[in-house]
Amino acid sequence: MSRCIKRFRKDADVRAILSYADSAHHSGIIYRACNFKYYGLTDSKKDFYYSDGTKHSRGSVKGAEGEWRDRSRKHRYLMIFDKKLKVLWEEEKYGII
Repeated sequence: MSRCIKRFRKDADVRAILSYADSAHHSGIIYRACNFKYYGLTDSKKDFYYSDGTKHSRGSVKGAEGEWRDRSRKHRYLMIFDKKLKVLWEEEKYGII
């Protein structure tokens, strides 16, 4: 991952890298190992699933048969290169994830 970050910065004017780790599958240990800062979990959200099990992507679901299901929250990791950037989230301790 370190090589990818170095290459990315060499090939583009990168001010920061924001990455998410899906809490249903992993906690983002690789980002911690690469010195990303942790900014907690994303807000809770829901997705609409039709009766046949397919997920709704865009537009109205008014009158459609289906249900709203919780979406897994994501761990937010950020690595800043441009010190002028202002982060709107509060940095958090990793704690037990």
